[in-house]
Amino acid sequence: MTDAELLLHYIERDRIIHGGQRTPGHQRLRELGFIEEYPVSIKNLLITVTEAGRAAIDCRPTAP
Repeated sequence: MTDAELLLHYIERDRIIHGGQRTPGHQRLRELGFIEEYPVSIKNLLITVTEAGRAAIDCRPTAP
C-alpha cells in the first residue's frame, strides 16, 4: 500500500489500530504531520488525519 493509499484509508475508514501495526508508511505520514495518534487503550491507537494530510490527498475537510 502506498503512502497516499494509506492516508486515504485513514480518511475513509475506522482508524483505531493496534500499536504494533504501525507500518513504515504510517511512520512517514506521522513524521510529515499528516496523521496524529491518540491512545484509546493500552494497545490501541486512534488515528486522525490532520488538515495537512487532507490537503496532501486533496480532500475536503469533514463537516463538523
